[in-house]
Amino acid sequence: MDETCFRALMHVAVGDEPMQPWLTTAVRSRLAEPRRRQVAGPMAAVAAILVAAVVVAGLVLPQVLTNRHVPNTGPRVLPAATPSATPAPAVVDPSNCRLPVTVERGAGPPSQVATQVGFVNTRTGKYTRDATPSVARLPGGGAQVPMFYSSAVQRWLPTNATQVAPDGRRYACVQSLPIGTVYPRYKASELHIYDLVSAVDQVIVTYRGAISIWRWDAAGIHVIVGQVNADAPPQTWRLVDPTTGALTRDTISPIMSFPPFKPLPGDPHDANFTSPGMTADGHTIWWIDNLDSPGAADWVFYETTPGHRVYLYRGVEGAATSFDPEIALVDATGIWFSDADYVLDLKPAVWHWRLGGGLRKYPLAGLPALFNGSNAYILVRPAGPCF
Repeated sequence: MDETCFRALMHVAVGDEPMQPWLTTAVRSRLAEPRRRQVAGPMAAVAAILVAAVVVAGLVLPQVLTNRHVPNTGPRVLPAATPSATPAPAVVDPSNCRLPVTVERGAGPPSQVATQVGFVNTRTGKYTRDATPSVARLPGGGAQVPMFYSSAVQRWLPTNATQVAPDGRRYACVQSLPIGTVYPRYKASELHIYDLVSAVDQVIVTYRGAISIWRWDAAGIHVIVGQVNADAPPQTWRLVDPTTGALTRDTISPIMSFPPFKPLPGDPHDANFTSPGMTADGHTIWWIDNLDSPGAADWVFYETTPGHRVYLYRGVEGAATSFDPEIALVDATGIWFSDADYVLDLKPAVWHWRLGGGLRKYPLAGLPALFNGSNAYILVRPAGPCF
């Protein structure tokens, strides 16, 4: 994201909205200071505060949207082999399945980072690297690196989980125009849907400005649109029908006012808070903690309605069992979490939670060796539904 636009979004998110006094210090310290355990690069702290706002790349004032196909060409069939489609099993046991993951290793200074992908056998905790995770000839990934695994078509995708259809057989991506231009020089954007089974790449929306995808869920594709290069938001939120390309004004707004959840009696007054993600039905998950204060509240919860919380974890800092969620990924079994804690104690694990089933930690084995150097770390992040 362009730094100027990012600062503008931060201004809207935390600078202009009135905040409760007990939240002010926590919010500003969260934005100003890095987390002690999160020595790796793109962590969830700022993204958590804005939730989905970090997907925006210079989006500001609404313009005119049109939905159309590419003139005189129709859908494009790319020269990619059609992947085999395997129906997902009706029931997946989270304690005995294969969880796709990305593994990031780093150390510094000097800074060095290496990433690979593979699968964790949740029954044994053993990680196995995928040595040939090709995403060649798949559209939509600027870096062309594997980021998400779709078990529905048995292949890695160059996109993140939020852009993939609920059935795992299609994904959405954005092409800026003219092709090859970068921010802030591009003039227009196309919203594409790529069908992984038929290998058809279809343009369903063209916009004279910028488009950014927030997420694809059962309601459709939630996008934010605006000018390519401007200063102060607001943006316009739209819902795209992935079948017809029809556009409607979205009824949800990912940028929230403060406080983002309802304070309750007994809440800590000096805690930090971040969000690792959302539940399947769109409730923001919040992590309240103070890593520098042993015995301080260490809570993870979401609200079904303001003031009505579902706690995934409720402990204290320094306890033998410590749940420090970094990134959340929802699948049919519940919610998988990466663990920011082992950046510090080097005990790699992923976590799983489901309503009625509680929270479970899955220790990992077979990971690549750490780099030599200061601040060495390994981060294992869920990268697709367990199957």
